[in-house]
Amino acid sequence: MRASRNWATYRCVSSPERRIAKKNGKEESMPIIEMHLMTGRSVEQKRAVAAAITDAVCNALGVKAETVRILVTEHGSEDFSVAGVTAGLRSERQQVPEGI
Repeated sequence: MRASRNWATYRCVSSPERRIAKKNGKEESMPIIEMHLMTGRSVEQKRAVAAAITDAVCNALGVKAETVRILVTEHGSEDFSVAGVTAGLRSERQQVPEGI
């Protein structure tokens, strides 16, 4: 996988310990989504992806939007590496020298 500013991943954790009561007295599990993004995304982009993921989780799991939690963690280019090479170093290596 090529590391770049466009890199993003997420996982869904549905914790049985975390429950929210429904109006009819039944309980519904609260999905918690963890997103890891490279720094550089705008606030509008993060809001858009949060809305899209909330919709997808609601449709797939049949839960209400109010129960969906999303945690976003941003990583700098030196905080993420693949095969021992940071994204920053990988980016430097991919730079084309001037004059070529």
